Amino acid sequence: MDAELVNLRNLIDIDELEYLFSDLSDITNFTIGLVDVVTNKFLLRVGWREICTEFHRAYPESEAYCKESNKRLTAGLKQVGDVRIDHCQNGLVDACTPIVVQGEHLAYLFTGQVLFSPPDLERFKSQALKFGYDEQHYLRSLAEVPIVDEKQISSILRYLAKKMMFIAQKKLDFLRSNSECLKHKDLFQHIADLAPVGIGIAHNRTIQWANRAMSQLTGYSNDELTGMSGETLYPSAEAFALSGEKIKNQFRSEGSAGREAQWKTKDGSLIDVYVNSAPLNNVPSGKTIFTALDITERKYSQRVLLESQRELKKTQLQLAETNTALKIVIKHVEQEKLELEEAIAANVLSLPTSAHIPHKALDIRVPWKIRALHFIRIFQ
Repeated sequence: MDAELVNLRNLIDIDELEYLFSDLSDITNFTIGLVDVVTNKFLLRVGWREICTEFHRAYPESEAYCKESNKRLTAGLKQVGDVRIDHCQNGLVDACTPIVVQGEHLAYLFTGQVLFSPPDLERFKSQALKFGYDEQHYLRSLAEVPIVDEKQISSILRYLAKKMMFIAQKKLDFLRSNSECLKHKDLFQHIADLAPVGIGIAHNRTIQWANRAMSQLTGYSNDELTGMSGETLYPSAEAFALSGEKIKNQFRSEGSAGREAQWKTKDGSLIDVYVNSAPLNNVPSGKTIFTALDITERKYSQRVLLESQRELKKTQLQLAETNTALKIVIKHVEQEKLELEEAIAANVLSLPTSAHIPHKALDIRVPWKIRALHFIRIFQ
């Protein structure tokens, strides 16, 4: 496990823990102390009794006994659930248990400053004299020390340790999950930036995240896009509102929306885009994921193609009209030609039948049918 995660200050809010332990100390009358394994310093002290703060730990000679007791309590204590009890040379009883998370020993949890039986007053009077305490004040402080059962101190210490380790484990699970999410987020960002289409996430039509292609498409930087209202990308407020209504209707009927739209880029130019959008995680929470594809060139090509098709149809119509007119002209010409041939033929047939007609006279540029009729007439 990453050492940066399994760190007491990462896993536990000391201020909140102190607030929680203060309430427990008020209810149980037990003192609580937490010592960091790495620094060997107290991270919190709750409910400590005056006999320790004003006397035992306030005078160097008696404080040495406290330190020796702490060493005995913590030496080799690493197993979860183990509780060690020590009778301090200053006359009180203390107890300790380790705080272990994911196999990592992070801290020691202390309680104590109690008695298992009524105190030997003569001993404490002698102690006051030995260390130079104010005897009357010292004995009043001694009277405030609770007398408890050994099982009770073990039970309360185990309970507090379990509570603390539970909190730490929950926080560790959260940090692990968050760490994985960050890894996945970085991976997603990398993949999204390689995508050739604009991709974004919006909440109530305000952009929360966008990929590199979206920035290139609109001309806005990622920082500028983040927090930007989608209305900025539309030519007008009316176009933005109309688009929103279409999206809502499609979401209700189809679960997602796809439509063509016009967007306004940062430099004010208009581009044609095809926008697909759907509720994020398929949950109608106001958050959507959307893609935007630049179809400006395609739309231009379509317009050019459509114009070309209109011109082609117009030309085809003109050709058809011209063809019809030519057919009429050809028909009239053929009719006139037929009438002319019939007139010439009639004139030829009306000529006198004479064998003395010069042969060359018959070599006129008339249709072969007319000449054929003439020869038939001669030989009748």
